[in-house]
Amino acid sequence: YKELSGMRVEIEKILQEQRLEKIKRGFERKKILDDRQFNHREWLDNQKRAVIDGRMMGMGSMPPEYPAGAGPNYLQPAYGGRGQNQAPSMKPSSGLPDTLSNRTRPNEFAPQGQGNLPGEMGQSIQTGSIEPDDKIDLIIQADALFGVPKETRVVQVVQKTFLKRGDFGEPGGTGNVPAETDNNNPTVNRVLFENAGFLIEGINTKKDMVTIFEVQIPDPNQPAGSIALGWTWLTLFDMYRNLQKGQWALPLYLGTTNSDVAFRGGDKKLKPIPGLVMCLRLGHVDDNNLFANKVNFNTRPQ
Repeated sequence: YKELSGMRVEIEKILQEQRLEKIKRGFERKKILDDRQFNHREWLDNQKRAVIDGRMMGMGSMPPEYPAGAGPNYLQPAYGGRGQNQAPSMKPSSGLPDTLSNRTRPNEFAPQGQGNLPGEMGQSIQTGSIEPDDKIDLIIQADALFGVPKETRVVQVVQKTFLKRGDFGEPGGTGNVPAETDNNNPTVNRVLFENAGFLIEGINTKKDMVTIFEVQIPDPNQPAGSIALGWTWLTLFDMYRNLQKGQWALPLYLGTTNSDVAFRGGDKKLKPIPGLVMCLRLGHVDDNNLFANKVNFNTRPQ
């Protein structure tokens, strides 16, 4: 009887220790999630404050500053300049589908229509006209993100191309890519993409088209989900039906993706995220001059 009583006491002691450990783990897990949520809300508040301050100074509609590591050849389009050559006469489709909205979604986004480029990417810029009657194949190469919040560890970029009367093709994504400290600005992170080429086939050069990009980060409330950090767009052809090939540094904006705004070339209600810039290249699939070499973001432009 004494042995049984002693065993019972030991078992109860072990069970109590296990319960205590479980409570401690749950408390620590909740504390980590609360800290993530607090940091995310604090960052959003800081972004809103910066936008309000900029608008009060008459700068609310200006794009972020040119990123120090983006290289001297990157183009910095003025606010609204990317789509001013578009003359929309038809109402475009509104927004992206659920897979590209700012709703919570799993991080395991399975991109479709994503192409791999033959060899390393390059930084030369070329412009030229194309025959309006041709259908062409394009590649958009995502190179880098600058001005990523310091607390962000992982991002992914999702893209989709739109016509004025609907979407075109399938969405594509980079998958999760780790962020790193920006050598030129240690207060923020940057993301350098490797072989993040999106293949867009069968483009009709007579039609107005835009490609919309959404940058996503992990959701602090749902570890398996993601939320939108910001979005931007690139108009594929100018008013003369020339492909806007070359290198681009695009400012990112708060809010949900909207193809109406993209086809209008901007909106006064758009709120740029200070310092957050996406660098990419647009060109034909066989443009070796544009995609031959890898862009070096580790040195400041002279």
